[in-house]
Amino acid sequence: MLNASALRAAPPEAVPGGRLGRPGTPQMIRWTEDWTAPPSEDASLLDRIRHIPIHGDSTYLSIGGEARYYYTHNTHTELGTLENDGNYGLAERFRLIADLHVGPAFRIFTEVGTDQEYGEKILTPPNESGPDLRQAFLDGRVPLDGAGSLTIRLGRFEMPLGSGKLVSIRDLNVRRLFNGVRATYTLPGILRVDGFDVRPVLLLDQPFDDGSVAGQSFRGIYATVFLKALKLPLSFDSYIYRFERDQARMHGVAGADKRNTYGVRLYGQSHGLDYDLELVGQSGTFADMGIRAWAVLSEGGYTLDEIPSTPRVFIRANAFSGDRSASDRMVNTFVAVSPKAPLFTGADVGWFTFSNVVDAFPGLTSNPIPQVELTLGPQFFWRQTSNDGLYTMGGFPLALHPSSSRFLGTSFNLEADWRVNRYLLLQLFATYLALSDAARSAGGMSASFVGFLVQFRF
Repeated sequence: MLNASALRAAPPEAVPGGRLGRPGTPQMIRWTEDWTAPPSEDASLLDRIRHIPIHGDSTYLSIGGEARYYYTHNTHTELGTLENDGNYGLAERFRLIADLHVGPAFRIFTEVGTDQEYGEKILTPPNESGPDLRQAFLDGRVPLDGAGSLTIRLGRFEMPLGSGKLVSIRDLNVRRLFNGVRATYTLPGILRVDGFDVRPVLLLDQPFDDGSVAGQSFRGIYATVFLKALKLPLSFDSYIYRFERDQARMHGVAGADKRNTYGVRLYGQSHGLDYDLELVGQSGTFADMGIRAWAVLSEGGYTLDEIPSTPRVFIRANAFSGDRSASDRMVNTFVAVSPKAPLFTGADVGWFTFSNVVDAFPGLTSNPIPQVELTLGPQFFWRQTSNDGLYTMGGFPLALHPSSSRFLGTSFNLEADWRVNRYLLLQLFATYLALSDAARSAGGMSASFVGFLVQFRF
């Protein structure tokens, strides 16, 4: 879950061996935390266990953890495409982290955890899992000529890419995890290049038995050029990756999906203005058909620093292609590897997939009191093409007639974040989605969502 402020910059979690989070502060992606500085003599126990010296200051063990409770109430998780699709309950997440640094060259990171949900009518595998190894990887860092370095990562790890929208952590109880290898070349402040070859992690029922999803692979290259070195207030990303699934289903057809994704991204901020534009194309094959799909993701905002509550007005707009014809042997429906569900609606809920949908979200973010951030605004949805239907996050399509309106509905959104201190976070989410007449006539139902989260990280 990223609030509006967090969306304005490239996430540090994309950078093994690169830029870290603010020193001495728990982060959303735990392996980005910077605890290299020894704690002061009067530091609390929670700070002292984050840097336990073993040999000097550069070889140390860091111990951390998390407890999270998240209550959600969703009237129609699949917008009425399933009977009795209302869902509510309490999700529970516990984590324990051990992070061993052996000088600047080696690192062993492990995270174990357990996840439960109580009261849910529709059980979600990413929310229910017994004790297991959530992350475990070895980093080896090799300095190269000049200021550059190469970091090789082997094991199981979270791997959001770029903006974290198309390849995200999917912050349910159990986040999206990958098994494999990742190599990162970093030239600080100038260039970063990532190469990876991984498999999605499969969640199983028994303790410490999670493996890889059979028949799926994900590999590619992601490069970032930091143009600030040229005195330009922006950065440039480019990437290509391939996601393969032996079994996939679209438009009532089952078959292998071998999909290439190509993208470029420009983003930055200057004088209160922030901007982020990403253009994406897809090719490949599905069953015996070709793939030709695309997406545009954008967000821009302006922060009024001179006003006490520092309000930020923003517009977020995205478009994801849908299928133009059922008879042309070409699939035009965009499919993301691991989409960030809260991209649609300001609350922490995802009703739509990133397929055949266009959205626009004009909103406002402000800090009415210190440590509290509010985000609110309406969001409007359309089908990208009237020849394709509406796709829910559960993968259940809602067939709309080509002659019916492309307009899908409007959501009304509120998010409140209270950072009590650097360990404790409280969040409230509320949204109501009013489906259009066309969507309701096809069997869809309007929906509401309320969520309350309490999270303690150390």
